[in-house]
Parts: sequence; C-alpha cells; structure tokens
Amino acid sequence: MKDLNKLIGVVLLAAILAVGGFFAIESQFFKLQKVEVISEEVSAGRYLFDKIRGDLTPYTANLTGQYIWDISIDDLLSKIRSDQRVAEASIQRQFPNKIAVKIRPFEPLLILLDKTGGLFPVAADGSLLPKLSLEESPDLPLLRGQNFSKNLKLRQRAIELIKAIPSEGFLNRQTVSEIHYDDKLGFELILTSG
Repeated sequence: MKDLNKLIGVVLLAAILAVGGFFAIESQFFKLQKVEVISEEVSAGRYLFDKIRGDLTPYTANLTGQYIWDISIDDLLSKIRSDQRVAEASIQRQFPNKIAVKIRPFEPLLILLDKTGGLFPVAADGSLLPKLSLEESPDLPLLRGQNFSKNLKLRQRAIELIKAIPSEGFLNRQTVSEIHYDDKLGFELILTSG
C-alpha cells in the first residue's frame, strides 16, 4: 500500500510537472519580451552609444516574441561587433524572457575634418569611426589636412601628442582647437582663448 501511494504521488508529480512545463513553454513566459542595451559608461563615447543603440533597435525588435533559447547569441554578438563604433560587447540571457547587451563604444580623442567637410571621430588607436553630422560631433580637437585622412601613423602620432598635453594648466587639452601637420614644420596646434 505504501509503495502504491508513492507510485501514485510520483506519477501525479510527473504529470503536474509535464502539464506545467507544457503550458510554460507554449505561453509567452519564455518568449523574449525585451533586449536591454546598456553602456559601459564612457563619457566621451556616450553620443556614439546612443547612435549604436538606435541603430541596433530595429534588429533587436525583430527578436522579440521568439523563444529565448531560439535566439542565437553568436549571431547577435556578430551583428553588434560588426559596428565600427563598438570597442567591446557582451550578451547575457536573463531567464525567463530578457537579453542584456552591454556595449563599450570607442572613446574618440580627436575629430578628423575631411576635404568635403565630413567629421570622423578618431579612436585612441587612430582608426576612423563612422561619419557624424555637425550636431552629433563632440567638442574635441579637429585634425585638419588631407595627410591625416590617408595616414594612420600620422593620426596615431596626433593621438600621442594630444595625450601628452596635460589636462590642467595654461596649455591643456581643452585649449587645443585644431591640429595641423606640415611635412617640413611638423605639428601645429591652434589654441582657443580662455
């Protein structure tokens, strides 16, 4: 009799779990409801993060409503990392129905002004990030001259120069408005007053 009661209890428990599992799987409970895109705080790269998140929103919106285990984290990570503005990205599933994406955009140190008036942020490694409008461009020193557009090593030297300038004092990074380069004379700094 004891064995029969145990058997009935086990069968009942298994049936309850099976029915509950079936309804949980078939319900909206495990379907993705939100992809949260957050930034590893980088003050100078904040405007880039806002653009990255905005550009990513249509892609992540297409993922909502899918079962969380059907979403390929590798595909999502590849999509995010294909954006030139992204320095690092990580993704975490948060059961039952959420995905958290953490993004660290490149932090630009300079802005390249090309011959057509285009503004391109320059990352710490000298690489050019996608073009920005004047309204989107942060207040950073401008690199002027065609030689900067084509020469990564020259941009890297300009980055080294700006990093070598102290953050306080009469000559500081905030007083540098533009950086020019001449093959004969070298670097020239244009300073702001104040």
